[in-house]
Amino acid sequence: ADLPPPLLTCQLARSPLTPSRRSHIATMSDALVWQLVKAQNAFLKRNVNNTWWSAEKGNLYGKHSYKYSGLCNSKTVDISPTDSAVVLTKSKPTKGRGKPAKAKASTVMKKDMRRMAKTVSKEVGNFRPDLKGAALSRLSACQKSLRVIKSGSKQ
Repeated sequence: ADLPPPLLTCQLARSPLTPSRRSHIATMSDALVWQLVKAQNAFLKRNVNNTWWSAEKGNLYGKHSYKYSGLCNSKTVDISPTDSAVVLTKSKPTKGRGKPAKAKASTVMKKDMRRMAKTVSKEVGNFRPDLKGAALSRLSACQKSLRVIKSGSKQ
């Protein structure tokens, strides 16, 4: 067993012909990811009535299902309230797969409810048409949580 010197082995490992690790990021299908995480993950919660819920980001209804999952789908939509606005976040399925900071696009909405509903229905309708109704109901709930109740005397 005649082994090459260690210096030669390092030179072979750094050869320009070998592909870099960054260019080949392993991608799995959405269905395979769902099969792996549907039975157990950190976001699962069970109700008293034996109903399963999920607390992950990107899950508009909170239901534990493949359709609404923010973990498994490559195209996710999330609507969340901030201090004085509602933020619509969409994932970019093709760009930035290995760069999580660049893989999402956010839109801050501070307008009235009708304009926000029009924006959400247009954005989500083109991106994931099956989640359009869920996104509008989530927007309504977020907007309702941001409303300030005017205090005053009732007459």
